[in-house]
Amino acid sequence: MKKLFTFLLLFFALFMLAGSEPLWKNLPDGGKGEKIYYLGQFANFKEISEQDMLFFKKIQKKAEKEKVLGIILELDTPGGSVDTALKYISLFARSKVPLVVYLNPQGISAGMIIALGADRIAINPLGVIGDAMPIQMQGAKIRPIVDKKRSETEQKQDKSKENITENKKEISSKNTLDKIIEELKKHENLKENKENQALADQKFLTVFYKIMQLMAEKNNRPVKIIRATCDPYIELKKEIDGIDHKSGSPLTLSAAEALKLNVVDYIVKDKNELLSSLGAPHAELVEIKKDGIEQIISFLSHPVLSGLLLTLGLIGIFIEIKTPGFGVSGTLGTLFIVLFFLGHVASGASEWGPMVVFFVGLILLLLEIFLIPGFGIIGLLGFGCIIFALLTAFGSGNLQTGLQVVVLSLLAVLASCILLYIYVLPKSKFFGRFTLTATSGNVGKKSISNTGETLQIVPGTTGITLTALKPAGKVKFGEQIFEGRSFDSSAIDENTLVTVVKTSPFEIEVRKKG
Repeated sequence: MKKLFTFLLLFFALFMLAGSEPLWKNLPDGGKGEKIYYLGQFANFKEISEQDMLFFKKIQKKAEKEKVLGIILELDTPGGSVDTALKYISLFARSKVPLVVYLNPQGISAGMIIALGADRIAINPLGVIGDAMPIQMQGAKIRPIVDKKRSETEQKQDKSKENITENKKEISSKNTLDKIIEELKKHENLKENKENQALADQKFLTVFYKIMQLMAEKNNRPVKIIRATCDPYIELKKEIDGIDHKSGSPLTLSAAEALKLNVVDYIVKDKNELLSSLGAPHAELVEIKKDGIEQIISFLSHPVLSGLLLTLGLIGIFIEIKTPGFGVSGTLGTLFIVLFFLGHVASGASEWGPMVVFFVGLILLLLEIFLIPGFGIIGLLGFGCIIFALLTAFGSGNLQTGLQVVVLSLLAVLASCILLYIYVLPKSKFFGRFTLTATSGNVGKKSISNTGETLQIVPGTTGITLTALKPAGKVKFGEQIFEGRSFDSSAIDENTLVTVVKTSPFEIEVRKKG
């Protein structure tokens, strides 16, 4: 009996070291003739990104269309956005082909969340998995999102704050009533903000912990162990849970510990060993890599470059509007805007619709500026179309990122245009030919000789329209022709005497004379 018990213990230990059963059991000829997509890591120890997730989405669709045996996603990551990780989980849940995540070697934070959504998890012998506690970036600060339970340190801090409050009460009794009321308001606002933040954290954690629980239950993984990797207040005991872990920090596991606790299914050194563990040693492993075009697409759709392209594009369009004709600035501005939209379309974040809406909005805005008197519904509709197009270009699931990029880009455009308008463009040689000066001819009653003396167009100068101003067009002052605009946006007919009301480096605002 003792020998049998020892044998059973030994068999159990060997079974645990062997890991889970193969994903593809009883596969004829070890999967010979079958294809498995292998999506390798794009860089060592790299944060997960929205661009990589969108690329995976395209490969997943291709795999489903070609009916491959499965997809192996290799990860080596310190983490990344929880939102992006949950998007991976959503893709996994709807997948029509089996998915395997190979942590080679690290699957930390968001990397673990992604791995839990797969049908099988493999890990490098030197790998680590865990520490999936969600955090929130607040400017340059990092704030962990944890349950409303508090540590002893936090409780001591609260007691310290209470003592400070008591001292303030004693001091405030000597102050005026206005100061007392002001201090009370500050205290109430601070308390309300903390309560709102705590409620928001609880709302998020309720959903997040439930998702982690479902992912654990899906493949019969220990729910409490999984919870401990993301909840720093979970305490584990070896005799009950298989491992000792004190509360105060999220759980992180080595490859051997993760296999023993059934958090991962296999420990493998390379792809061939992984295929054998999965039950498909003779399957064809098709390695998927980003080609040059895909790398350019990922580059263009990155939020930082997207914001730069958008900023440069809008600045180029602004300069073109403020100068006669259509030239280099308009061409470059249009090119940058097209690249902005193409990056998101090619990555799969959005379709062609946002780009079409943008240019429709731009046309409406230009019609309002140059042809339609005043600024009304057409202009507002055009502006609304442009903002809508810029936000939706990032995709329905990335509106927050889109909003941040668009707002920052518009602020950069505004600041840049002010600087260009006032300091840079009027002094440049290229734009010097558009400044409001004349070197010969007659303006009103003042005669200018051909000696190179410069005539500065100033308010009160008289000219004549060469084209109708609706509200913009050409105005002639002596022998010089400039871009002019109706001051109140009302239409002014051709061959009408006008008087200068206001000037800028690129155009003159005029009204009918008399």
